[in-house]
Amino acid sequence: MYILKTTLISCLLLLSCSLFAQNGVIKGKMIDSESGEELIGANVVIEGTTTGTSSDIDGNYQFQAEPGTYTLLATYIGYPDMKVTGVEVKAGETTTIDFVMKEQVAELGLDIVVEAEMLKNNENAMLALQRKSDKVQD
Repeated sequence: MYILKTTLISCLLLLSCSLFAQNGVIKGKMIDSESGEELIGANVVIEGTTTGTSSDIDGNYQFQAEPGTYTLLATYIGYPDMKVTGVEVKAGETTTIDFVMKEQVAELGLDIVVEAEMLKNNENAMLALQRKSDKVQD
């Protein structure tokens, strides 16, 4: 009976200690600077870690982090990476960081030419020739 009480008290103490070790929340919105539209699927992570998330269909993101000061890294295809340093996360509080990203356009300076030749030995080619002809053919 003594062992059962000791085990129960130990479990309760461990549970109460874990309640005090709360995380903070980092949230915000990902927006295109020119159009003002939300960026769907943009990634936000704490630099040097795998802690982070992707933005939802409304451009919003949210994830939990341990209390501390971090650098956030935002990435999205077609946009340059963006860093925000000195983001302070406090236990039980929400920190809001919005990212307004500017699209990066790269011109390659290439000319693309597409060449194709029509097949003339199938039924579709024969029907096209018949339609284009100014004479009656069969």
